[in-house]
Amino acid sequence: GEGDAWLTPSHECFWGMVRCRDDDQVVAFIEFDTNRLGGTLPSELQHLNDLRVLRLREGSTSGRIPSEYGTLSSLFLLVLSQNNITGTIPAEIYGLPKLVSLQLNSNHLTGTISTDIGMAASLRILFLQENFLTGTIPEEMGNNVKLERANLQNNYLSGEMPQDVCDLREPTGSISFLTADCGINDEPRVDCAVPDCCTECTYKSPSSQPSQFPTISFSSCLSQVLGVLSTVSNRTTLLTSGTPQSRALGWLLHRDTFYSCPFDLAFVQRYIMAVFYYSTDGPSWDVCSAPRNLTDPSSIADANNNCVASNPGDYQFTGGEGDAWLTPSHECFWGMVRCRDDDQVVAFIEFDTNRLGGTLPSELQHLNDLRVLRLREGSTSGRIPSEYGTLSSLFLLVLSQNNITGTIPAEIYGLPKL
Repeated sequence: GEGDAWLTPSHECFWGMVRCRDDDQVVAFIEFDTNRLGGTLPSELQHLNDLRVLRLREGSTSGRIPSEYGTLSSLFLLVLSQNNITGTIPAEIYGLPKLVSLQLNSNHLTGTISTDIGMAASLRILFLQENFLTGTIPEEMGNNVKLERANLQNNYLSGEMPQDVCDLREPTGSISFLTADCGINDEPRVDCAVPDCCTECTYKSPSSQPSQFPTISFSSCLSQVLGVLSTVSNRTTLLTSGTPQSRALGWLLHRDTFYSCPFDLAFVQRYIMAVFYYSTDGPSWDVCSAPRNLTDPSSIADANNNCVASNPGDYQFTGGEGDAWLTPSHECFWGMVRCRDDDQVVAFIEFDTNRLGGTLPSELQHLNDLRVLRLREGSTSGRIPSEYGTLSSLFLLVLSQNNITGTIPAEIYGLPKL
């Protein structure tokens, strides 16, 4: 853990975020927090026979959890929270004999909680909240007699909390913290009928931020949300892990605290702006990138302080105040964005020398009142979407000093106010 760069000539035990056993330089700990890890999880880690801790938090890692990790017999801490991981939780994971903490929250996991969870005899911490898990909580979870904290909220679980699990609650048992979705209206819910079984019964609450828009619980209407956003983005792209569209959807469902009704223009606009952020490699921007922790006030404040607002110039529009992107404020107040005064519709997106990368998302075509799109001096590549030819209010299009390829779409010349 001395911090040498990876792939340098030093022994891998001395690379940053890695620690080894003292006696024989065998890798035992791999711990990354907020280091923008992407890609997928390699199955080859199964051969690190003495791996004890694998912690990869707050990245954009996608794909499935390899079932081969179920052979890591020395592993006692597995933390993959706040990524874009999909698929089911491999049943093999629950068979790890020394596993003390399993934290898979804030991903895109689907399927059910396997009855094999009862095999995790050493498990003390279980965080599965903010995923898309369905089905019921298995009775076998009552076999986890060492369990102290279990967070299952913000999923699609239903049915009753098993009596055997309730029997593990303090003071007679070990569980001091147990949460599940109580549900509202027709939402899936977990019934904690036994008195004092669940320490909390929760559902996604409306934002505490002032808003003129209606608020809803997103966990109750995923299909409706997808229906709305499928008019803006290709549905397959929306559901393909790792795409800017999928990442934007995941942010809206799990991390955004400025909730607005999916049938409102504001919902679609906020989604489009998030797609723009991820499409242009927002985490690598020089300024105004989203904070690493979107729920921590101090982290948000630091990110906002680092955001240099665009100059409002002579235009009489609100915005440009300089909040970091993806923060709880309205998107009109994110840096480099300005909106119409009367109805908070995005009208100006202006970036100069902010190291924008990636590609231009076609979704911007749905910002019907976009008047200025200026993205200068970056490394944006790919083609100019021909769909931009529908931006009838656009009068300034500046994409100079980038790596854009392809032909100039003929549709651009048809913009009436350009």
